[in-house]
Amino acid sequence: NATMSAPTNTSAAPLDQISPFDYIFYFGCATTGGVLNFIVLYIAFRYIDMEDKPRQIIVVNMTVADFLFSVFYMGTRPMLANFPSWSCHAYYVTIWAIQLCSCVNLLWLNLDKLIFIQFPLHYYQIITRNRIAVLSAVTWSSIIAICVVVDFFMIEETCLNMKLNITAYMPVLFVYVILIICSFICSAIIYFIAQTTTRMEAVARSKMLRRLLFLFTSTLWTFFTCLPYRVLYLLNALGLFNAYRGEAWFATYFRVTTFFFSVLSFGICVNPIITIMTQHIYRNRVVAIWKRLTNRSGKSDFEQISDRRKSTQAFLESIPLASKN
Repeated sequence: NATMSAPTNTSAAPLDQISPFDYIFYFGCATTGGVLNFIVLYIAFRYIDMEDKPRQIIVVNMTVADFLFSVFYMGTRPMLANFPSWSCHAYYVTIWAIQLCSCVNLLWLNLDKLIFIQFPLHYYQIITRNRIAVLSAVTWSSIIAICVVVDFFMIEETCLNMKLNITAYMPVLFVYVILIICSFICSAIIYFIAQTTTRMEAVARSKMLRRLLFLFTSTLWTFFTCLPYRVLYLLNALGLFNAYRGEAWFATYFRVTTFFFSVLSFGICVNPIITIMTQHIYRNRVVAIWKRLTNRSGKSDFEQISDRRKSTQAFLESIPLASKN
């Protein structure tokens, strides 16, 4: 993350000011986010059939991004001033890439559900494991390439004091905001379609909305925890407040922006909790793991019905949806 600074040709981060609370916050988020995201990844790779549930590849991509952010950024931020200079460019490229990837994959997840709800009869012909895998590879490689180009305009001093060409970084700031807003709009459209469909009984509609709970919760959580910081940072980078930098309220603006960055960081640690609580595959496995850890014997993996079974075509996937006129 680049600190908020003047939108001149280049901008430098201020000297590090890490308080004891900051150490607790960063290491606490790193530990919590790292462990929870690791659990989600373990369940995904161990128990979920990606051929049968190709959208889970997108969930895995989001989780990998959150895991890397928790461990790679939150776990190292208090020690950034001590990093060797040769590691600075790779460090920032990685941070930008994993944050962008998380936002892009949230949009892919929304588009996946939009296709599912609009074309249920053809969903598995349109969305396949191979196509999602290719999309994931293109997404990661494209984002990394963009971040490398932006990093080319950075002037290395120390990892804590990298001068950033704000003109080169500006498109990335807009992309952050656009991705989050587009994801929110897609979720709103999906909710409207699900609520107004006329070819589904109340019970089936309720079941479908429960299946969409993960999407809605993740999108809303990202919208309210990430967008404020992105917008506040962007407004400052555009130079809208240059003439007011000496005013007392600008210091408050700076503190509010810093606060919302903490909210963004904390929100990323909560993402795996949302995944576990709103998707039964993960929730059931976590409960089973907890029972084993607490010596409350339950069914073994061989006795449980595998989550890798092929899903049957649900009722709601066999009836095209239509909206009320």
